Amino acid sequence: MNKHHESNATRRRFLKLAGGAAVVVPFAGLSACGKQGAPAPAPVPADMEPTLTPESMRSELAAEPVAPAPEPVAPPAAPAAQNTADWPRLEESDPVAAALAYKHLASEVDKAKYRQFVAGQNCANCLQWKGSDSDAWAPCGLFPGKLVDARGWCMSYVPKA
Repeated sequence: MNKHHESNATRRRFLKLAGGAAVVVPFAGLSACGKQGAPAPAPVPADMEPTLTPESMRSELAAEPVAPAPEPVAPPAAPAAQNTADWPRLEESDPVAAALAYKHLASEVDKAKYRQFVAGQNCANCLQWKGSDSDAWAPCGLFPGKLVDARGWCMSYVPKA
C-alpha cells in the first residue's frame, strides 16, 4: 500500500505542476509580448510545488499592466473617380463567374438549375451593381476589376432596396 500511496502522490504532484503551468504559461507569454530585449525568466525548479490559488492568481493578474488595445486601422479610402473604361469585361468562363453561374444575358439562365432566378432579375437592378442606370457594362462588387453586363445575372443576385 505504501508503494501505491507514493505513486498516487507522484501523480497528484505532476497534475498540480501541469495544471499550474497550463494556467500560467499563456499569461506569461502575453506579458512578454511587449518586453523586447527582456531577459528570459529563470526556470522553476522541478521539485518546487506550485502554490497558486484562484485568489493569488487574480491578484497577480491584476498587478500586471495591461497592454493598450491596438488602434483600429481605417480601410483605405476609395478613389474619388475610377476610370473603368479600360477594365476588361467579365467572361462567363472566368473561374469566379463560373462558380457564381454568371451569364451575360439573364434570359439564358437555366431556370431548372437555378430555381432562385426570377424573371426581371439582372445585374442592373442588383445591389452589387456599381454602375448607373444608363451603363451597359459596369463594375460589380463580386467581380473586382472587371465589368459585367447590365443584362447579366449570377446566383448571388440581391435586389436593390
